[in-house]
Amino acid sequence: MKKTVKLLLYCTKAKPYLLGSFGRESIEEYKDYWTFFTSDTLKCCYDKIINGKIVAEADCELVEEICCDMLDNGIGTDIYYYIDNDTDIEELACLDINDLATYLPQKRGGEKVGYAIYLKNVMPFEEPKELSYYGIKKAPQNMCYLYDKDGKIIAVVISIQAPHACNIMNGLKTIEVRKSILNVLKELTENESKRLF
Repeated sequence: MKKTVKLLLYCTKAKPYLLGSFGRESIEEYKDYWTFFTSDTLKCCYDKIINGKIVAEADCELVEEICCDMLDNGIGTDIYYYIDNDTDIEELACLDINDLATYLPQKRGGEKVGYAIYLKNVMPFEEPKELSYYGIKKAPQNMCYLYDKDGKIIAVVISIQAPHACNIMNGLKTIEVRKSILNVLKELTENESKRLF
């Protein structure tokens, strides 16, 4: 049994808007008809702005270190970001090399510059939840722990910009890239077999 960490995905308040077209009665029954998109304006009265809310949950069983190398191509330098298993990080993270180079540090020699958080079992909430629903007073800048009443960690809340949240909920993005992560997620880079929470 692999370790699993429950993630709650919080969509930041900044534009573009994350909109959900909720034209059906139930997510379970009509999953294929749910669409999420981003826009600077509202398109129609059926669209619902869901920025500033926890919009979905997901599981994470794997986190990999992202490394960087800069190679001389004869006329300049090419930057490469990679993870150990030859996964196409750009495609799965819905980021191109320029996005990665803007966000992550650029280093030579294959140094670790960030983390690839693999998202599984993404389930958008039929009704996105306010932070206060979980007793959270302030939106996380990057991520934070969610504790139960006994002080036990029950989830990690990750703050995600609307375009990335949209791609995750539409099944296009399965890796979230971060410069830094919480220790409980770092434990997923090890090969142990137990559930964290």
